Amino acid sequence: MISEIKKYHILSMTDVRGVGSLYSEHPNRCLWDICGKPSIQWALEAGMASKYIDKMLVDTESREIREVVQGLGITVADRVYHQSIDRPRDYTQGVFARKKPRSLLSVVPPIYTSAGVCARWYLEKTEGYLADIMVSLPANGPMITTEIIDRMIEKFFEDEEASTVNNYYPILPYVVTVNPVTDRIFPIFFHPGLDKQVYPPFFRQGMGSVSGAPSKVTMGGQIEAYIIIKPEEGIDMHNGEDLFLARAYMARRLEREREENEKH
Repeated sequence: MISEIKKYHILSMTDVRGVGSLYSEHPNRCLWDICGKPSIQWALEAGMASKYIDKMLVDTESREIREVVQGLGITVADRVYHQSIDRPRDYTQGVFARKKPRSLLSVVPPIYTSAGVCARWYLEKTEGYLADIMVSLPANGPMITTEIIDRMIEKFFEDEEASTVNNYYPILPYVVTVNPVTDRIFPIFFHPGLDKQVYPPFFRQGMGSVSGAPSKVTMGGQIEAYIIIKPEEGIDMHNGEDLFLARAYMARRLEREREENEKH
């Protein structure tokens, strides 16, 4: 499988504005320090160690983020500039297209303004690099690992129908909501005599993805494959509490790696 995967150009892309998001008022969260490195650096270094990724791109408007990325030797682009470059309206060249089952009919025209399409067009025009597959690396997900990245890429090739691969981690299956009548917390699965352990686990989506045809949308959405990761590996930093957890998780990971190295 490794030799088959390496026949294709696999692009890692991180699209980060650096001005905050819907979920946070904190700008440049990806530069928060975690055990001596900015959050984004942990994710990018995981991509750099992948045995499949052959090109990495970060597009940003932030000077501070640009400095970190350039220090790693990764291509950095001006987000505003490269997304304004004219390109053919039907541009999908270089995208690893997958045949869909006949039951899934295309009902939405291709999305031409996505950051991924802009990035591929930018690299083709400026460097002659034609991407087949795109890996989305998270700027605010420092716990993603090289193993997770490579497992998602391998899963993409194993599942010949999938156009995208994501990762998920399990959460407790004891889900609660608010009772609209009493305004009290109400456990959805609560009932005397019911065994919660018979219910399947719930999962939350983690960080990063692999896409082969991001501009193709079908009636049921993209055909998705997945891998399961540990809860700590899917952390997404939006506030101080997330930062505290990320630092604790990373410190524990580094300690485990140190112990393993001492054994060998």
